[in-house]
Amino acid sequence: MGATTRDNFGSTILSSCTLNFQTRVFSALPANLTAAFKNLCRSLLAPPADNEDGQLRQWDSSIHATTWRNFDFLGMMDRYESIIASVGYEHIEQHVLDTCTGEWSKTMLEDLRTWMSDKVVPWMLHVYARGATSADEARTMLQGVGSRFDFHINKTLCELRTREIFTIIIDYPDFEILMSTIFTLSSYLTTRWEVLVHYQV
Repeated sequence: MGATTRDNFGSTILSSCTLNFQTRVFSALPANLTAAFKNLCRSLLAPPADNEDGQLRQWDSSIHATTWRNFDFLGMMDRYESIIASVGYEHIEQHVLDTCTGEWSKTMLEDLRTWMSDKVVPWMLHVYARGATSADEARTMLQGVGSRFDFHINKTLCELRTREIFTIIIDYPDFEILMSTIFTLSSYLTTRWEVLVHYQV
């Protein structure tokens, strides 16, 4: 609705109408919508598969901006917020496992954060920074979820390296860099967890 409509109705009446509309919509939705919505969110985050010849397909998450705006209008962003976040967590976990398992020649953390900036943050902008009018405003809106996702990258990588530690010691004699990585990740997770709990981010 435009600004004129909002002014005519007043915020209280408009909120009441919106709530009534969303209540009726959600009551009519099938029970299996949650799983379907999660699959849809997953498809909007993950880039398409490579072509048969192995060439990477062009991927621009902004083409789904209208879809996310429609979800927001229907009230689905608030109702299924935890499901949307779980899609992000699962996507991060899968990428860490796919790219870091058995890769012990470098720490990988910087590569993961670069991937996060290039591939996940554009998706986050449409999900968590809707309505931002400037880069600074968008950055502020993404701060909380960005911290949680960054924590999850560190946590997943730390758990992976911990599971691999005996294999690393046996098969990779020059494992000092990996031990340093585990120590760094553990220290970060301990400190960051205390901050998250304190501020309930």
